Amino acid sequence: GAARIIGHPSMDRFPLLLKIFPELIDKPDAGSFNNVNIEFAMTLKPDLVVASVTSANMNEKIKHLGFPLVTVGTGRTNVELLLQEFAMM
Repeated sequence: GAARIIGHPSMDRFPLLLKIFPELIDKPDAGSFNNVNIEFAMTLKPDLVVASVTSANMNEKIKHLGFPLVTVGTGRTNVELLLQEFAMM
């Protein structure tokens, strides 16, 4: 669940998510898409990074650092794939 999340993008755009998982308010903002703070993200020592399929350049940098990475559609997908992504998580 949300307790296993160690960092995420800014929650400014996701007020409903914070209502569902209020504990996320205290998690650090590591950036998002092609604006990830790589140095800061490395200090979090993630077991897995979940990233957007639209951020190919940043995803390659993250993989190059040796972090396991899984990509998701982030709004650029159909319902069937979205359900598969939810099940994967």
